[in-house]
Amino acid sequence: MKKENILDIDTGIRPYDFYAKVMGGKWKPYIIRGISHKGYIRFNEAMRILNVSAKVLQQQLRELEDDGIIERVVYSVVPPRVDYVFTDLGKKLVPIYDLIFEWALERMEELNLPVAPFSYSFHGKATQEDLAYLEKVYADGEDGKKES
Repeated sequence: MKKENILDIDTGIRPYDFYAKVMGGKWKPYIIRGISHKGYIRFNEAMRILNVSAKVLQQQLRELEDDGIIERVVYSVVPPRVDYVFTDLGKKLVPIYDLIFEWALERMEELNLPVAPFSYSFHGKATQEDLAYLEKVYADGEDGKKES
C-alpha cells in the first residue's frame, strides 16, 4: 500500500482514511468472506464465484497481500496450486465483516429491500440452492474439471 497517498506530513494519517485505503475495493469483502468460509480461496475459483475479471481480482488480492491481510501459499505440485489464506492480522477482520453484514441485512429489511440470491452463503444461512451451487463450484478444480 502506498501510504504516502493518505499521509499528511503535518497531522499524520486519519484512521478512517487508512481503513478506506486498505479495505477499499468492491471485491475485498467477498475475498475476506470466502477465505473465512473455507480457510482459503483459489484464484480461478474466486473468478467463477464472483464473476470478476482476472485483472481486478489479481489487483485486489495483491493489495490485501501487500497490506498483510492475506498471504499467498504456493504448492510444488503439478498442476501448480496457489491458495490465498489469512495472516493473523487478516483473521481479526472476520468478526468485523460479520457485524457489517448483519447491520446491512437488518437495514435492508427495515427498508423492504430485496436480498440478492447467494447473499447468505458465507454467513451460515445459505439456502439449499446456494449450497448446491457452492458444492459444484468447490468440487471443480482450477481447470474446471472435477478434482479426484
